[in-house]
Amino acid sequence: LTVPYGWSGTITPAKAQFVFTPDAASFTNVQNDIGFVFWGDYQYGGGDGTQADPYQLWTADDLYELSVMNHDWDKHFILMNDIDLSEPNAPQPDGPIGDMSACFRGSFNGNHHTIAHLTISSSIEDVGLFGFVWPAGEPGSLNCFIKNLGLIDPTIALTSPSSAACAGALAGNVRSYGDN
Repeated sequence: LTVPYGWSGTITPAKAQFVFTPDAASFTNVQNDIGFVFWGDYQYGGGDGTQADPYQLWTADDLYELSVMNHDWDKHFILMNDIDLSEPNAPQPDGPIGDMSACFRGSFNGNHHTIAHLTISSSIEDVGLFGFVWPAGEPGSLNCFIKNLGLIDPTIALTSPSSAACAGALAGNVRSYGDN
């Protein structure tokens, strides 16, 4: 956001399910053009992302936001509804959840629900609904898991395969400590 020279007023960003920091910004007679950034955190369908109160995913929009909010990939999630990505206006995930630079280290409880018609097409090495999963914490940690999730008719495409590429419908690459 650029605030132009001479401008005065208050800017209050708004987008459904986002909480912005700061929640508003006021300017009076700006002396030089300045850049200003609002940070937005998606609120999902409920929860706070902890193990005791995982973020709730109710819609295709919630799943899409999880795919782009890599700073949430160490949080805990629970699927609250079957999601059909073939429905009109249902956004597909923007890529795998987790990659080599930001692994998925949280938990995802499918809660015995399904995600139907998932399409992931990516040029990164690890492709699936989850790209790269690696548990956080000490060896033996049980905080990182994906469970109780069904996928119906998924399409996974690796657009630039290399000899190190891994692909799977649920996860492209899963690392673990010891026996986990």
